[in-house]
Amino acid sequence: MVSGFELRDCQRPQIPGTMHAITFHMSKIRPQCFTLIVCCFLCFLAGDLHAQKAPPVEARTQFDIEDGGRKRGFEIATDEFSEKAAAGDEKSTKSAKKANNLGELRQMARDAEAATGNKQDIVLYEAGKARSETTRRVLTRQVLVKFAPGFDEKAAQAAIGAVATNKPSYAPDHVIFTLRGAGDSLMVLDTLRALHGVVSAEPLLARMQKRRLLPNDTFFSYNAANPGYQWHLRNTGQSPGVAGVDVNVTSVWDSYLGTGIRMGIVDDGLEVAHADLSPNADTVNDHDWNDATPDDPTGNPSSDTHGTACAGVAGARGNNSGGVSGAAPQATLVGLRLIAGNVSDAQEAEALTWKNDIIHLYSNSWGPADDGADLRDAGSLVKAAFANAATVGRGGKGSVWLWAAGNGGSAQDNSNYDGYANSIYTIAVGALNDSGARSAYSEPGANVLVCAPSNDTASGHRGITTTTTNGNYTHSFGGTSSATPLAAGVVALLLQSKPTLGWRDVKEILMRSATKINPAHADWVNNSAGYHFNHDYGAGLINAQAAVALANTWTNLGPMLTQAQAQNGLTVAIPDGNATGTTLTFNIPGSVLMRVEHATVKVTATHGLRGDLNVTLTSPAGTVSKLFNAHANDGNLNLDWTFSTVRHWGEGASGNWSVKVSDTVAGNAGTLTSAALTLYGTNIAPPTAQPTITSPLAASANAESPFSYQIAASQNPQSFSASGLPAGLTLSASGLISGTPVAQGVSN
Repeated sequence: MVSGFELRDCQRPQIPGTMHAITFHMSKIRPQCFTLIVCCFLCFLAGDLHAQKAPPVEARTQFDIEDGGRKRGFEIATDEFSEKAAAGDEKSTKSAKKANNLGELRQMARDAEAATGNKQDIVLYEAGKARSETTRRVLTRQVLVKFAPGFDEKAAQAAIGAVATNKPSYAPDHVIFTLRGAGDSLMVLDTLRALHGVVSAEPLLARMQKRRLLPNDTFFSYNAANPGYQWHLRNTGQSPGVAGVDVNVTSVWDSYLGTGIRMGIVDDGLEVAHADLSPNADTVNDHDWNDATPDDPTGNPSSDTHGTACAGVAGARGNNSGGVSGAAPQATLVGLRLIAGNVSDAQEAEALTWKNDIIHLYSNSWGPADDGADLRDAGSLVKAAFANAATVGRGGKGSVWLWAAGNGGSAQDNSNYDGYANSIYTIAVGALNDSGARSAYSEPGANVLVCAPSNDTASGHRGITTTTTNGNYTHSFGGTSSATPLAAGVVALLLQSKPTLGWRDVKEILMRSATKINPAHADWVNNSAGYHFNHDYGAGLINAQAAVALANTWTNLGPMLTQAQAQNGLTVAIPDGNATGTTLTFNIPGSVLMRVEHATVKVTATHGLRGDLNVTLTSPAGTVSKLFNAHANDGNLNLDWTFSTVRHWGEGASGNWSVKVSDTVAGNAGTLTSAALTLYGTNIAPPTAQPTITSPLAASANAESPFSYQIAASQNPQSFSASGLPAGLTLSASGLISGTPVAQGVSN
């Protein structure tokens, strides 16, 4: 029996202040009065809506627009334009007067375009926040439409006067309409949303992404008193540093140099004429999204230095009697110039899937602001691009994206709060210094897979020596910006050694072969599969020699499967200022024979100050992933986010998984409204045969000297054991024996 009904104005958008919802309960209204009351209320409602009718679009200054996967409030900058010249240079310009609304601003843009000949686009800022590069967006002239069966693309194009359409191959149920003038992408929304088959219509916003570098000086200038050396490739412990804190790559170069592997350097440019980059630069397949030279990724040599430095770390031409060497010195470099200007979700998605039939991996040293003040997601098209290219990229083996974990460690930021690095499809890379400790800026996170050498903000540590613009070199590059292309170069060697590896195989090999760096750090744990993890370091320091050795006998993982459970419609109180918090349990039946790889947890909660919250995931085996840590920088309301973790890799899925939400600071109450757990992995199948050792059965070294020996075996053994290891040596889950023996001994 119907217990009530709700009245809404179905002919108008539901704008705060103009919508009324009235529920009538039958138990409180006698039947004979029902018609009269409804009629009177409808008259009242109609009059009220007429009085508070929403202003037309052109008369408004504030809009709710999807940005980074969620609706955000924006207000137009009535005194600012984003001006782009025909040559492609983009800058912010101030108008002579302030507009009162969108309509006036559109006319001012048309007048400015006629006067200058340059494109003038409208600028938006997040409502209620200070104006900054982080809160600034450029309103593009494109609208993204998600559609259902029955949608007529040509009719829609005609209805809004679009000058062009594009259907992204990676998002088959989407179409992008390009409009003619500034602000048109806001003006056509109501028309589009009213068309049959339109699920959603949103204007595409462009934003400036952050380069993830921490140079010690502004211009990366050469310092003759500290010429530097490439300790990240071979650390001999000189001035200062600890010997062996490097990616252990030099022995791999005897067999693999990255030959035949294409690396996309998605950044602010690549100086293809640099003497150490030109031999490896692919000038046929590169692209530029930032100016009027789409076939030349070269940026401004004075300001766009970041990508050239990253390219040198990844794949500068080595052994050429000068300059520097990249980790993969004969890999092919494809410059994908993206972040030198404001770019939209569509442009990012295009860059991240650019020529993914021939580009094997993409190095990304950029992302949202690293200030710990918000949760910033990738857009819907980037997410679709990741999922699609993981299936079709590299001929079906899946594209590989390496991503800087972030430089906000000192600001309590966390890599899990960045929707790009937090994606299950990317490899999040942290940074450590030349002594083997986490660089102060490097962001921790349950999503961080591995770490690689870089600089540190603390004094007494070396920067990274690499290429820079104008044909020069710098000795002070750093940040997770530098750690990421270094890891990308190692992946290039890995893919040359075993081209058949899938994207998940690359992840597991890097994880299993990583060195447990800074072993005394309190956060190290071994999960139930025997893999070691640390929120600061992931699985540890990337180890090229061990990774290539492990790949030689690798059998690819089976198809990726998922197990998902959700608890929705909750009203569970989160105890205020109580570390015990509230816990939800997700039971995966024993009949589910899954070996876990990635796990994601989506949590929604209402809360007055979400920075007070902690969120953890605990597996049936007791392994804990810290997903959201209380931090004062985040003063926002409510929590609605999907976190990812790799810390349960190799564990069994069946049993009770626990999601705990706690409030660490008294004064703001909260309610947990939903949680969802998704496990990604493969079916557990019994081995077809016992593992067989395939590496040499004997190895020796001198006491008190660094030692590294990778045990290789067939059938992908999940664990290794040894007896009688001399003191100072450790055996990892991947079969790597490493360390510095302090006495003589024999191991079995």
